[in-house]
Amino acid sequence: MALSPTFASTRHLQAGTHEVAQNEGGHLSSYSECQKHPGHLPFFSVNDFGVDALGNVPQGFCKEDVVSWVKSWAPLVVKICSLFISEQRPPTWENQSPYPFADIRGQFVNHMGSGCVRVVLGPIEGLCFCYSCSKSGVKKNKYWEIQILTARHVVFDDLEANWCNIVCFDERPDKNGTQIVRSCKVLDADTEKDTCCLLCYTHSSDLAQNLKRLSDTRYEIDLRVAQNVKERCSQLREEDKSRPTFRTIKELRDQRDETDAKIAQLLLDKTTYRLLVFVISHPHGCAKRITVGHHRGREKGCLTYKAATCPGSSGGAVLILGLRVVSEALWRKEWCGRFESAPHSCALETGVGRSAAWLWDT
Repeated sequence: MALSPTFASTRHLQAGTHEVAQNEGGHLSSYSECQKHPGHLPFFSVNDFGVDALGNVPQGFCKEDVVSWVKSWAPLVVKICSLFISEQRPPTWENQSPYPFADIRGQFVNHMGSGCVRVVLGPIEGLCFCYSCSKSGVKKNKYWEIQILTARHVVFDDLEANWCNIVCFDERPDKNGTQIVRSCKVLDADTEKDTCCLLCYTHSSDLAQNLKRLSDTRYEIDLRVAQNVKERCSQLREEDKSRPTFRTIKELRDQRDETDAKIAQLLLDKTTYRLLVFVISHPHGCAKRITVGHHRGREKGCLTYKAATCPGSSGGAVLILGLRVVSEALWRKEWCGRFESAPHSCALETGVGRSAAWLWDT
């Protein structure tokens, strides 16, 4: 029998709806009657995600390169399972709209979101602080630190982080290959920006070195794709030295600047005139999925985008293809000068998604 999302799976976040899955999990096919995306057709498994999922791709990108770039991020996205709602959650946001789960503070509630590995540090010489070492009393003398970026409404503070399980490599329906890091703590957080950086400890060299290798690979692919497009932009830029220092997409449409229009055509989808967006998350607490959409703009330091998300997508990685390149070569805006990703924060009533305000440098 198909399951429907519980009412508590979506709770109002400022002007939108945050997307934490509550008491869900299992196979995505079990949620075929999901009110937001029945059948979940826009959600591709990591294995099934390929060039056919892309549709129109800007001229500056090869489809195979885009697929490789997105898939280099996918293994770093994790599922965050938490069992407790902290009593320290505020009752409302700054604008007085209800804060997620404020009505059940201090209760044990199984809820799930997503996150993305930011960096892996180590090996570090010293006594390990991981869950198993702390519980057993026998501590290993070498460990690694794993930083994970998510939304703060997914994990609010150390009280909630202490009850978290971080599930890595949950990409297959049979859960084969998944690895779990138990418990963590909050390294940094901002309520109004809706950002949270978690710190996990592990003495598993296999897990840490695998994540570190995947992180290095992602960075190398990101630089390669960005450099290819920058070279194309530079070639176009040489055709006209009189480019103004800043142009918005609206100004390009209105004024039809020839050189910047060529770069925009190179970098932006010809149909929507927007950058491609990819959201990688764990909808309904199930195996990892990838959705494709388009960048819509900025809103108080947040990214807005049209891409499918569901309960469980909160904290997932939002990737904007070419954002850094467009910023440096076309817009000359430092706010996104070297940023590529942000955690998913909420879905607006218009069907547009919005990220958290804090982006990280790649």
